[in-house]
Amino acid sequence: MFAAIRSAPFPLDFQKVYVLVASYSAIALAFAGIWGPDRERMVYIAMFVLTVTGMICRYLLEFGEVSNTYNFTLFNIVSYLVIIPIETTFAYRLMAGGLKRR
Repeated sequence: MFAAIRSAPFPLDFQKVYVLVASYSAIALAFAGIWGPDRERMVYIAMFVLTVTGMICRYLLEFGEVSNTYNFTLFNIVSYLVIIPIETTFAYRLMAGGLKRR
């Protein structure tokens, strides 16, 4: 699930960005359905914890493989820890706002 944002063998392209945005927007929709509106802080914290947990599990799963040297760069780690929770929280806010108006 956690593909590198970009690396030498796998450069960033539109398809990767689209899949990331669509996947995490679906998670935001699930949060909106479960928690309802006005829970942005909880969504951000949950996504940050889940992102860190996923990265740790992936690192341990691929421990000793060459792919860890180009997937787990400082840029990729910081990008995931910043972009994923913020994008998911933003999508949640949009979707929960739509639920609130109904």
